[in-house]
Amino acid sequence: DDGLDDGLDDGLDDGLDDGLDDGLDDGLDDGLDDGLDDGLEVNDENNGIS
Repeated sequence: DDGLDDGLDDGLDDGLDDGLDDGLDDGLDDGLDDGLDDGLEVNDENNGIS
C-alpha cells in the first residue's frame, strides 16, 4: 500500500509540475509573440505603413 501511495503521490506531483512548467512556457511564448506582433503593427501604423 505504501509503495502504491508513494508512487501515486510522486506521479501526481511530477505531472502537476510538468504541466505547470509547460503551461507557463507556452503562455509566455504566446504572450511574447502576440505582444511583439501587436507592437509591430502599432509601430507600422504610426509610421504610415499599413
